[in-house]
Amino acid sequence: MVKVDISHLCAELRPAILDVLAADNSNDAVVIVQDNDIQTIKQALERALPADYVVAENTQDPEELAILKNGDLEQLSLYFCSYCAMVFGSETERNLHQRVHFFGFG
Repeated sequence: MVKVDISHLCAELRPAILDVLAADNSNDAVVIVQDNDIQTIKQALERALPADYVVAENTQDPEELAILKNGDLEQLSLYFCSYCAMVFGSETERNLHQRVHFFGFG
């Protein structure tokens, strides 16, 4: 079972995400998906979302995903790599990580 937090998602995108997840929780902030493969769910969500949204994994609950808009991440002091979508706790950490991609080490 995987939980998907859609509380930060705009109302226009919720029906599309619920269709992707084959769920019927139109008023809930958290959608429960019976599939156990979190990577499959994450990839399906990433394909369905516009480019300015990201699917983030909860580091404290490995069975929970959150859908956040790019600007929401910075408000929560989360910064994601534009190359691989890895999440960092500061802009400095993210910039150092992105240099690894830029110089071909990852």
